[in-house]
This record gives sequence, structure tokens and C-alpha cells, in this order.
Amino acid sequence: MLISNKPKTHITLVLTLGLSLSYAAFSGPVEQCYSLYNRLAGIHPTPEELTTCQAQITEESGARAIAMSIVEKPTFYSVKLREAFSPWSNEDDKVLVDLNDFIATLIGLTRDDADFRQALYSDVQYTCEGAAGLPLVSLNNNNHYAQCGNSQDLKAVLTAKTQTEFNPALAGKTTVPAGVYTTRGFAEAFYEAGTNRLATRVSLKNFLCEDIETFNDTKISDFRVRQDVDRQPGGNVDTWLNECKGCHAGMDALTGAFAHLDWNEDGGVMVYDDTQVVAKYFNNAGTWPDGFTTANDSWINLWTEGQNARVGWKVEEGQTLSGSGPKSFGEMFADSEQFSSCMAAFAYKNVCINSLKITDQQTEELGSFFKDNGYKLKPLFAEVATKCMG
Repeated sequence: MLISNKPKTHITLVLTLGLSLSYAAFSGPVEQCYSLYNRLAGIHPTPEELTTCQAQITEESGARAIAMSIVEKPTFYSVKLREAFSPWSNEDDKVLVDLNDFIATLIGLTRDDADFRQALYSDVQYTCEGAAGLPLVSLNNNNHYAQCGNSQDLKAVLTAKTQTEFNPALAGKTTVPAGVYTTRGFAEAFYEAGTNRLATRVSLKNFLCEDIETFNDTKISDFRVRQDVDRQPGGNVDTWLNECKGCHAGMDALTGAFAHLDWNEDGGVMVYDDTQVVAKYFNNAGTWPDGFTTANDSWINLWTEGQNARVGWKVEEGQTLSGSGPKSFGEMFADSEQFSSCMAAFAYKNVCINSLKITDQQTEELGSFFKDNGYKLKPLFAEVATKCMG
């Protein structure tokens, strides 16, 4: 069973090495200063900044202080963060895409030193209303954000709003809004066509840093696997029991969270209707009629025991997480221990370029730093830069 919205697309994660100047062979203050500026903001320091940096970088905590000053540069937001978050916003992990509400909200939360976990569950949406001459924010098109991304200083113009200001369908609900899950950009990328399983997969990939295959566990129950999945693929039940079941059992149990969300291609708009399950959940119901029939947006995490308990889900021993809708789903992911370590690896990959060099100890230490500092992403990026500046 393919979970991609593009059945013949194979996602390839390309780790690009050596695309920025390498300072591994140097250890002097000048080279370290250039490294910090380049890695965080993609710029060289001015002569005055270089002089200040050279004097400060040899002091205790000097490198961290310099890095924190660099992450206030406009290019940290308009270039570094935009390039880091853009692959999260599309199925093919492309960097060169238009700005949208998904990407803008992640950049805005980082700029404002907000608890970054909010990205997965809060009623928040950043717009470019600080800029003049842009089209109004619309539920039906991306013009506001696309034009903003082409010409604006994102640090200066991003403005914190709420999703319910723009989308009345989300107002007064308990299971939505849900951070990026109820943005137009996420809906267009991950609710279009398909079966909404892709929303679960990208959550694992982007927020836990592991793809669905690593969660394969054939020991858990398949009682929540939907009717469109054959339990005897190719006429062989062993294939189901030993291969397919391992991913679908956990994934389908979680994907109920998105049962009221869809993408209307003709209208160019996200659809949220809590009165009924979207039709795609009943596609190919005749494939296995005895499979699970989705009745609402309830979800259950069957991975809290066994091999996938390693994620560090926030549950007491022996309990299973469950809920309804994407808001509680996002809260569960954001509260896991692996979310923090994933954000550490994410920052390392985007700042230090070669994420293969990060050790388990560094991941743990940086994840703890992120958590201890209120889940703020900006200080994490700055801290990471000090680890690969020399």
C-alpha cells in the first residue's frame, strides 16, 4: 500500500555535503568567526563585526554570544530558516518552493522565541501583514505568501495571527486548530488525493526524524487497519503478517486524526468538516470489507509499548495514548523525547551541513539543551553553530 499522494514518486533524501566553505582545517579566531556567520546567516562579517568577533570568541561563552547575535540577522530568517523548513512543506523535500503559511509560521515561531512545540498544535498562523502592497491572506490561494517571499525581509514583516481569524470553520472547536496541520500549505501538500496516511508519515519523518519503515512492528494488533488494505497481498497472507502489517497497524491507527480534513483541488482550499469523515477514507472499501471502518477522527498510538516505546512517548508505563483530531495528535508528537532530539539533529544538519557526523551523545546533549531552554529553536541553532565552527 503506497502512502504517497503521487503513486510513482520515490522520495529521495539527499544529504548535500561540502556546499559551504569548510573550516575544519582551521582553528583560529578569524576562521571561526567566518564560519559562524556563514553557517548561520550565509554572509561574511563586516570588518567591524570581525574585529568584535575575534576579541570575543576566545572568551568563555563568547562563541555562543556571537552566534546569538548572528541569528538576529535578516538572512538567518529569509535564507537559512526558509531553506531549512521548505523541505518539510512538500512531498518531494524541495527547497526551492514558494513561501506559504506553513513555512512562514515555522519561521515566525522561531523568530519570536516561542515554544516551538506550538507548531504542531496551536491556533497560530504568521502572515506578512507587516509589509505593504501585498494581496490579502486568502483561504483559496497562496498569493499573499508567494509575493511576500519574493521580496520581503521576513524577520521584519512576519506578523503573529491566529488561524481562526482567517478560517471560521476552525473556530469554537476542541480538536482544531492544530498548528501546521491546519494550514493551507500543509493541506495542499499532504491531504490532496491519497488517503491522508501521508500526514502521519511526514510527521514521523519531520518531527521524529525517522521514516515509516523504521517503525515496522509486526507484533502489534492490526484492528485499526482500514478496508482498502489487502490482508492477502498477492494471495499470500504471510506477506501481510510479516511485512505490510508492521507499518499499517500503527500508521492507520494514528491516521484517524485527519479524518475530517481534506484538500479541494478545484477550489484550492483546505476542507474541514467535523460532521462527517472525508470520502477518501472509504476508497476501495471492498478490498477487505472486514477491515476497520472510520467513524470519526479518533486515533490511537499502538507504538507506546514494544520496540517503538524508544520514542519516549509521554505516557505512564503500560498506558496507550489516544485522542481525537490533529490537535491532540500534534501534542503527542511534540511532547515525546524524540521530538527534542530530532530538532537537534535537524539544526545540526542545516547548520553543520553533514548530519552524518553528529554523534548520539551530541544529539542527546543538544536535545536536552533545546528542552531546557523552553523548546526555543533560535538558541538551538546558535548553540549548534558553536559545535562546528572550528
